[in-house]
Amino acid sequence: MTRLNQIVAIVKSAKADATRALTDAYRLIQQPGLLHGQTRIYKRVNDDDVNLPAETVNVQVKVLDVVDGVRGVLARLFDMVATMDATNALAAADLVVDGVTIAAQVPATHLVWMEKQVVDLQTFIRALPVLDPAERWAFDDQQGLFVAAPSQTQKTKKVTRALILAPATDTFPAQVSTIAEDVVVGFWETVKFSGTITQARKNELLAKVAALLSGVRQAREAANMIEVVDLLPGRAVLAYVFD
Repeated sequence: MTRLNQIVAIVKSAKADATRALTDAYRLIQQPGLLHGQTRIYKRVNDDDVNLPAETVNVQVKVLDVVDGVRGVLARLFDMVATMDATNALAAADLVVDGVTIAAQVPATHLVWMEKQVVDLQTFIRALPVLDPAERWAFDDQQGLFVAAPSQTQKTKKVTRALILAPATDTFPAQVSTIAEDVVVGFWETVKFSGTITQARKNELLAKVAALLSGVRQAREAANMIEVVDLLPGRAVLAYVFD
């Protein structure tokens, strides 16, 4: 009893064999020296002259033999692909995630396609940006954005003032230097907004897509366990061409 998952591997091998056989056959028929032969017999005019031996070049490749070889390999390929396609038309399974049937009797070929799409979706979700955990966020329904708690920073400016290093005396003037000080002149109140999502929401999405991917793979395996439907058109197709 052959299963669908087994015939897929057989088809891959049959395709490789057919490609190799066609390539080899094409190379052979492109070499005239292998396809043609001749025999030359020397006939002397006078019996006293030197007699030369016959020369023979044998035909090494027969086109009919090449065609027969290609026919056999192609017939197998036609049969295997037809069997796979006929079985794929019947292969299906329910897509079940967390005990819930998401879709009933999904074709096996669609499940293969779906698996790739879900993997791409998983990659996309992993790249979703999340809120900065250093801030305290609250969702504003009116704006549809997350709003962080206000923060306050000082606005300063440089102010120069004199610094007396040594007071004046009867002999020497005072020694004075200048220094620059940062003086608070105001305050910035900052409110940050974000269109990202919470880490918790991202984790939830990742868990769901992982469960979906698992369900798709299980359904694909179940669909691939169907017994193959033998369909063997290869000989008839090639007989139409060559016979």
